[in-house]
Amino acid sequence: MEQAEIIALTHQTAPALVVDSDALTRDFYAHLFARNPELKHVFNLANQTSGTQAHALLRAILLFITKFDQFDTLGPQARLIAAKHVSLNVQPARYALVGASLLATIRAKLGPAATPAVMRAWELAYTRTAYQGHRRRLGGWLAFKPFRIEWMKAECANVHSF
Repeated sequence: MEQAEIIALTHQTAPALVVDSDALTRDFYAHLFARNPELKHVFNLANQTSGTQAHALLRAILLFITKFDQFDTLGPQARLIAAKHVSLNVQPARYALVGASLLATIRAKLGPAATPAVMRAWELAYTRTAYQGHRRRLGGWLAFKPFRIEWMKAECANVHSF
């Protein structure tokens, strides 16, 4: 599928997703956690209860997916989300789990408008956006790595350079 078609189909159907954004995010989280309860710790449960997490997630998803062709213009938002994902050690496999629940929720919300072409466009937009952000933040290794400190200098009582 060409990028222009992905953009056209996601832009055409995105407005239907925000009509009842509370239901969309509620259904998304219900789907995600029913199938992947191990992900509950990744999402702030207090923010989910207040609705903050749901609205932030919806805004981010719609912004990134409908502008995936302009990823470089999303710098501040991308850096904030990437920093959060790094702090939680989010691995690539989790993007696939979130994506599957997101696409199932979009399909249900769009109903008959969720044609195979529309769903393929949303899948490609999500996949390209999610993994493009992940690739940009990889630092050469994953998880922990042992290092040997060659030297250390006390800069002051509680700060050291090494």
